[in-house]
Amino acid sequence: MNTSWKNIEPASVYSPQKKVRKGLLTFAYKQLPMSQMASFFCATLIYLGLHNVLPNAKTLQFWYFSIFLIALCRITSGITYQKLLYNHTKPKFSFWKKIYFWGAVLGGAAWGIVGGFFFPEVDHIHQIFIIFILAGVTAGGIPSLAAELKASIFFMITSLSPLVFRLFYNDLQDIFILFGSGLVAYCISLILFSMNTHNIIKKSIRIQCENEQLVETLSRSKIQLENINTKLKDAATHDPLTGIANRLLLEAYLKTAIEQAKHNQANVVLMYLDIDNFKQINDVYGHHAGDKLLMASISRIKKVIRKTDLVARLGGDEIIIALADITELDIIKRLANQLCQITNRPIKINDQTINTTISIGISIYPIDGSDMDILLSKADKAMYYIKKHGKNGYRFSTPATELETTMQTQ
Repeated sequence: MNTSWKNIEPASVYSPQKKVRKGLLTFAYKQLPMSQMASFFCATLIYLGLHNVLPNAKTLQFWYFSIFLIALCRITSGITYQKLLYNHTKPKFSFWKKIYFWGAVLGGAAWGIVGGFFFPEVDHIHQIFIIFILAGVTAGGIPSLAAELKASIFFMITSLSPLVFRLFYNDLQDIFILFGSGLVAYCISLILFSMNTHNIIKKSIRIQCENEQLVETLSRSKIQLENINTKLKDAATHDPLTGIANRLLLEAYLKTAIEQAKHNQANVVLMYLDIDNFKQINDVYGHHAGDKLLMASISRIKKVIRKTDLVARLGGDEIIIALADITELDIIKRLANQLCQITNRPIKINDQTINTTISIGISIYPIDGSDMDILLSKADKAMYYIKKHGKNGYRFSTPATELETTMQTQ
């Protein structure tokens, strides 16, 4: 049995019971094309076997055409239902369930005509032939109809009850009564077997529903864990207030940049930025305003640096800019001037306009040192020199005249 119904709906849309019911209906509709072709084949056998022996051949022709129309309509409904699923359209469950039920009842009634009207009109050999075909049709209907139990039971009853009636009331001959009793027992066994098959299909679909729900839950859990890991990793390497890199990520960046600089015969630049009068701004306007000022300043800084450069925060208002693969001193000077200019513009925070400036200390690998601690220390000293001598400017740890000669000869 093929109980896959992955195209019904996402597992989160319906409750488990609804998903099982929809799975049963989908299973039933999937069996329609094959079952209706088998039904029409049996109808063809009846037509070929009785068309020369029935007194009224037109009635048989009308019946045969009716079976054909019923089979065609049911196959069409099955294909339409499947298309709705594959196009991710939600079929109206109650509507399609009724369509299936009444289709089964109509099909059973059509087969009931054979036993109710054709059976008494033919000889005993052809009567046995009719019983044989009806037994096959009803038995063959169980695998395809059992998913929808109500439709299955009504199909059995409407198919066989007219024949049972004819057998019991055929001049009350003992052989026909025995035939009728056997057919009643057969019908009951078919219904019981249909109920058992229904439970097997239902259990199979329920298990698959639970498996799909488990897979979806595990997938969601995996995504959640990945998001948590990403957040934890981000929290370990980024500043929680500003979202920029922290000391750990700065250290990793510098390590990689220095290794590349060794191969490329280039320089790595460390700029140590500090917002002037930041403590006084916090005292006057509050720490919330100070945080907004810090984030606004960082936003401005990002606009003038390259995508390959790194902005990091060590704490407070101490901001570090790391520049990789630098070969010209003029590039550093130009960027330092841009940073001083862009951060010197007034910033409006909480209806207050705040004027601020920055002081920048600059150290360069390999001229000022070969590891982060030394480069930070020298850049920090250069920055504090600017703070003590007027602020709003930048200073190299090594004199610019010496740097020009050193960078040119590297």
